[in-house]
Amino acid sequence: MTTATPTDRDRFIFVGTGGSKILTLKFNPTTGTLTPTQTQTPSPTPSFLALHPNLPLLFAGNEVSPGTVTSFAVSCEDGTLTRVDATESGGDGPAHVAVHPEGGSVAAANYGGGSVGVVSVREDGTFVRGSLTRFKYSGSGPDKSRQESPHPHGVYFHPTQPLLLVPDLGTDQIHAHPLSFGSIAPPLLDLVVHRPGGAGPRHLAFHPSLPIAYLVDEMLNTVSALTNDPASGALTFTQSWSLLPDGAARGFDITAAEIALSKDGRFLYVSQRGHELVVVFQVSPADGSLELVQCLKLGGRQPRHFVLADAWMLVALQGSRAIQVLRVLEDGSLEAATILEGLEEEPQCLVLL
Repeated sequence: MTTATPTDRDRFIFVGTGGSKILTLKFNPTTGTLTPTQTQTPSPTPSFLALHPNLPLLFAGNEVSPGTVTSFAVSCEDGTLTRVDATESGGDGPAHVAVHPEGGSVAAANYGGGSVGVVSVREDGTFVRGSLTRFKYSGSGPDKSRQESPHPHGVYFHPTQPLLLVPDLGTDQIHAHPLSFGSIAPPLLDLVVHRPGGAGPRHLAFHPSLPIAYLVDEMLNTVSALTNDPASGALTFTQSWSLLPDGAARGFDITAAEIALSKDGRFLYVSQRGHELVVVFQVSPADGSLELVQCLKLGGRQPRHFVLADAWMLVALQGSRAIQVLRVLEDGSLEAATILEGLEEEPQCLVLL
């Protein structure tokens, strides 16, 4: 953000939820403690949030039918959110939203509707009417209880090419859409990444310096390295690593969730629901291969999302209505620090101002 944080110590955390509001908390980066505030911003099922890359704007994907995206102006002084505008997301139940690195458009993965949508946005946070482009997928996967139809679960702007990448849990694919002036075209068939049947691709993370992306497969409970061709944007699978401890049970409710790299790219973190873990890998600077560092048992259930904040990690424990704060050590490993329990809503996404 271009505006300084409100004090030398506290930072604001915006919490996307499965309820009817966005929560605002204060985070003390010296002590690692979270403090509730009185600020609660109405929004219909704001399950995923994203900040504008350089303006004080927050976007919420509202997981309703039909799906919507709402924009809010952010006060960097007191963390207040002021509703600016709302628009359709291009399908039902958006589960993930992302803002283009240049800030001119917002993409939404409509999990419930099996589609992706991109809409243009102005610098004041208002959406450009009539600018929505969308694409509805077809197909299914072998798991008829969860893959009866397409379920796009993430949207990612390629770091070097005008492409929007969409992991689709329902069809075990990553789609690649050309982008032009804030609009998407149908996916390029020669850039589709195919995962094993029943893998359930969910989220991506691009390494900051190596030509590699990492994919978390929700249902297979694996993280995979994909070489990233900067010239074409093509992703090619190279290797996978399990997120489950040796001998750990598998089942319907044993699922991987979020993935993120440290700022320097030395460590990769993945959350795992069911066994309630954050799995830590060290990243080889030579080829991006992974070496297991730690499987940390958390103090609550369903770590759906997390955010890294310098020497800290904050984990949204959806099933416990809690947020756990972990200390990030020099070797990349984590240790429990504090936990805030008794939240009014189930936390599903965390954004740090």
